[in-house]
Amino acid sequence: MLAMAAGRGCETAMVFNYRFFGQSIAAREIAAARRFGRVINITGQVHYACWSHCIDLIHCFAGGIREITALSGPVTRKGERVDPARDVTAAFITVDGAAGTLIGTAGMKWQHPLFELVFTFENGRLHMRDLDGSLEILDGARTQHERFRLSAIPRAGRITTSHSKNRWRPT
Repeated sequence: MLAMAAGRGCETAMVFNYRFFGQSIAAREIAAARRFGRVINITGQVHYACWSHCIDLIHCFAGGIREITALSGPVTRKGERVDPARDVTAAFITVDGAAGTLIGTAGMKWQHPLFELVFTFENGRLHMRDLDGSLEILDGARTQHERFRLSAIPRAGRITTSHSKNRWRPT
């Protein structure tokens, strides 16, 4: 398929689709609607099965990376559905000055969330667990701590804290 695209003069690229899932869209909408401001730090633990997607989520929420350093762990972990690999810890600074750390591993089991990302903003915090996991919000202006989960009846473009048939409901 790639050869056929190239033969026709088409460019190809990988689309990191996690930014288009309900949890990611809701998180961005909440951060904007509640005026959380800019991201000041990021932390994450990520299974290698979704490593690139989570790096893209960091770009989506916090912009580009200005500087990065990484360390590799001494133990090779046998992963589920991925090749064995060493853990990696990355420390980075975004273009806008947010500090971040990211741990990558093949060692997490599939029954646990495959990623957890925490974005701390000037006026709030978002904690994302997996694509169909929970979304936790700490709203500094409202002094509220909320936790949402995907409902069984998705309805695009609607966020709510009531018990309606919308995509996000309190747990």
